[in-house]
Amino acid sequence: MGWRRGQAYGPELRGRVLAACDGGASVREVAERLMVSPFYVVKVRQRRDRTGETQARRGTGRPPSKLGAHLEPLRERVAAQPDATLGELQGWLLTERGVSVSPVTVWRALAGLGLTLKKSVRAAEQDRPDVAAARAAWREMQPSLDPERLVFVDGSRRRLERASTNMARRMGRRPRGARVVPAAPHGHWKT
Repeated sequence: MGWRRGQAYGPELRGRVLAACDGGASVREVAERLMVSPFYVVKVRQRRDRTGETQARRGTGRPPSKLGAHLEPLRERVAAQPDATLGELQGWLLTERGVSVSPVTVWRALAGLGLTLKKSVRAAEQDRPDVAAARAAWREMQPSLDPERLVFVDGSRRRLERASTNMARRMGRRPRGARVVPAAPHGHWKT
């Protein structure tokens, strides 16, 4: 047999299939002559006989998401807790909203809302008044530094990217273009 599975056929082929069937040819003869599957011939003919349709129906793609009515509450939840994991959001949807979905469905809904995953951590100590004052004094003093006396340590950045404070989440979700900066408490750094 010369037919191929999974191929989308054009309207002219559909018309030729219907014309050949109307001309008295058997399903197998039409399928072999036009190089389509016998199932396709039967399907085209049955649809015309039942509904009168001779054109292919437009494909709808993926079925609508179960989260369609829950997108705004999901956006608000992520705004309130940007470091929530997919599993936590999935559990929240089940307990608070009564919707059982897979983590992939949650991921797709977040992507559709434009909430992307960000990675950046800020030291929580920056919020302390004494640390904030010391940082402000450092910024004021920076213009007076002599660039010739500064020493830069290369290679340390790569190590810091792999380090994390114990029990602190390093990622969160925010709309595209916006940053999320969660605070991490001072602790023992472990690679």
